[in-house]
Amino acid sequence: MNKQVIAFSFVLASLTATAQPLRSLVAPTPQPAATQQPVNVAPVQNTQPVIEFEKLKHDFGTIREEGGPQKYRFVFTNKGKSPLNIKNVQASCGCTTPDWTKTPVAPGKKGFVEAAYDPNHRPGNFDKQLTVTSDATAPVIVLGIKGTVTPRVKTPADLYPDSLGLTKKLRMVSRYMNMGRVSPSKPSTEKFVVYNASDSAISLGTIANLPKHLTAKVEPAVVLPKATSEIIITYDAKVRGDWGYTNDGLQLSYATVPTKAKKAAKSGKTSYSYDLAKANAPKNLPLSVVATIEEEPRKLSEDEAAKSPKMIFNKKEHNFGDIKLGETVNTEFVFTNKGGAPLQIFKTKASCGCTASSPEKTTLAPGESSNIKVSFNTVGKHEGDQQQSVTIYTNDPSEPTQMITIKGKVVKAEAIKLEK
Repeated sequence: MNKQVIAFSFVLASLTATAQPLRSLVAPTPQPAATQQPVNVAPVQNTQPVIEFEKLKHDFGTIREEGGPQKYRFVFTNKGKSPLNIKNVQASCGCTTPDWTKTPVAPGKKGFVEAAYDPNHRPGNFDKQLTVTSDATAPVIVLGIKGTVTPRVKTPADLYPDSLGLTKKLRMVSRYMNMGRVSPSKPSTEKFVVYNASDSAISLGTIANLPKHLTAKVEPAVVLPKATSEIIITYDAKVRGDWGYTNDGLQLSYATVPTKAKKAAKSGKTSYSYDLAKANAPKNLPLSVVATIEEEPRKLSEDEAAKSPKMIFNKKEHNFGDIKLGETVNTEFVFTNKGGAPLQIFKTKASCGCTASSPEKTTLAPGESSNIKVSFNTVGKHEGDQQQSVTIYTNDPSEPTQMITIKGKVVKAEAIKLEK
């Protein structure tokens, strides 16, 4: 009997263990939902102003440079429940001038942000932004304007801004006729345009005070109304015998010619001959020819470099630090010819404010060294940072013009004592 009970208990236990995981596969019987009681909580209300623009970007399309400032007004509405205040409008550049509603904008009312773009001297495409800051829910909004500016047709006054003569009717780009870099190796020639802005023909005569290194001619000699002539200058730097910046003053005689020239102009002639000596009281027009005399750097092959002079400095800059006002300070720059041919120093030229000695040797064999002593006198100088330079002109083909620099800070003697 006991054996049967034990066997029955074992079978019952096994069946119970097997049935346990099967229960999880049976869907639970749905229970009725509990009835939720309403909670008496007041809803949160947003009382901030809300800014809404009708558009965020505006395209001006194509506008003329001479058309004056172009304006567009961005309109917005306050969609919130309290007054809206525009705090600031910041343009991305000075070419755009903003304006906006400065008073509070009531709920449901409109305001504006206006952008004015000035196209003068700004031909081409533009794309600018205005950053609007307010007390709205969106405190920062970026607006945009864009367009294309067509350049205006340049007038003679634009092309030739420098007006000359007693009546200011002769015009040039500049009365300082700049030849740019000129080399002693060969003469340089440049042309400079003269425009006659008057209603009368003007005769351009001889050029006085012409130095030996300059030749000049005027073609045509008579400039018809609203027409041009050219001053042709040839500069021979070898004859000038100098290095660096040069300025030569000239005088060009001119006079208004008789009515005949006006008739010639009306008949379509492009030139007219007139003897300036016949003119009543010809006048002189002061002009200048400026140039920088130096050799142009050349790229050298490895073989050419080995056979050429080469100027190398031990330093190219010296900082004196604090300099007592009224004191003179000195330093020395050492250089060596690291090339394969003699190095020639043609000239050392100090900028205004410092002095530089000529090197002890101006011709250096390969491997030789020399120095340039530089002094700076602070008498009469203003306090603060100072920088001066010395330019050296040589026959180094790869770097014929070199520059060394001195720096320092001029301070009162009392300031130096306090620091110590």
